This record gives sequence, C-alpha cells and structure tokens, in this order.
Amino acid sequence: MYKLRLSRRDKKKLLRLKWLIIFLVACAVGFIVWLAWIRPMQQGASANTFDECVREGNPIQQTYPEVCLTKDGQRFVNPKQDQARAASLDDSDELVPPSNPELLNLDIEEWGVRIPLTVETFDLSYAYVENGESEYLLFSYKRFIRLGVCQGDVGLKVVRRFAKNQPPYSTNNPAPVANVDKAYFYPYYADKPCYDTTKADQAALLKQIAGDKTLVDATTSLVTKMIASPKE
Repeated sequence: MYKLRLSRRDKKKLLRLKWLIIFLVACAVGFIVWLAWIRPMQQGASANTFDECVREGNPIQQTYPEVCLTKDGQRFVNPKQDQARAASLDDSDELVPPSNPELLNLDIEEWGVRIPLTVETFDLSYAYVENGESEYLLFSYKRFIRLGVCQGDVGLKVVRRFAKNQPPYSTNNPAPVANVDKAYFYPYYADKPCYDTTKADQAALLKQIAGDKTLVDATTSLVTKMIASPKE
C-alpha cells in the first residue's frame, strides 16, 4: 500500500496549522466565556447603592428589608427599610412600605395563594393554623403589633374548604369571600374589635390603614382579591 510521506518542511507546516487551530478554538471559548459570564458581571458591578441597583433593573428579593441583587452577586439592602427595621426593635421608628409596588403582596405559602396589598396595608401578616379538622388563617398588622394590640388577630379568621356553602348564608354558614382553583375561603368574625378607638395612637393607626372602614372590613376586602401564587 502506498503511504504518503511528508517532508520535514511539510511536517512543520502541519504542526503550525494544528497549533493555529488550537489557538483559534481557545480564543473562541474564551470569548464565549467572557460574553456569557464575565461581561454581564462587569456590567452588573457598576451599582454601588441600592437605588443604583434598582435603576439598572436588577431583581429585588421579596424580603423585609428589601435586597437588590446584581448580576455579579452583589447585595444592596434598602437603607430606609434597613434603618426602619433596626429602629423597630426598640419601637423608635415607623415601618416603611416597599419601594417597588410589585412587592405589595402577601404570599400564603401553605395554600399557594397570594393576597394583593396596598400601600396602606403593606405590613399585613398572617398566622396559619391547622387543628386536624380544619385549617385557617389569622391576620394582623405589624404596626398594630408594635403598639401591643391586635396581637396576631385583627378579628378575622379565614377558613379554607373545598366545598361551597349554599344559601341561606348566616354567621355559621358564611358566603365565600374568595375562590381559587377548587378551594373556597370563608370569613368568620370576632364579636368586638381588637383595638380601642378612644386611644389616639390606635385610632390614628386605624385611620392610616383602613381609612373609614373597620380593620376587619379593610382586611376582608384584601382577601376578596386573593389569587393563585405565580408559578416560579
């Protein structure tokens, strides 16, 4: 069989060609790495403050206080909320609503639903209770809790069931205030309010949160807007 024999000069040319190909492949890989990872990290590193991070369109964690995350992994805490949180430990300052309106939601993780909030009701919190026969939520507002009233319950209990009550409706057979997928949500109310409107600080906070409504009515109106939590 005939076998091609290369001269020493041709072998050197072939070797140089191989090294050239290897060099070009390495350059291509390096460019892809720079384009996909290093360049975005360099662009994200331009933020030095929480406000700059937000302006650049970086994601904001739904925490309190808010945390803005850059593409290179830097974390910037909302300074106003951070100060308010620290001050809240000794009750010396007010809580601050989120700067991003999209964060005005209360996610009920146990039920996979979300309650849209307003700027006035931004600090609504909940307690989930399961007693074997039923499961329900109790609500309160962090600002009221800091006053030492409405501790964990504004006077509204929301029960989840998978059967729809039929009329005539009554205190013990309430109409559902929300329906998400196959679940129905029923309100049960306390006999008296958890706050005292004869006390100026409580009355002022009630006005701030609920306007001309009662705290229970304002909270119930939020629950009626309940939706399924967005898919991650």
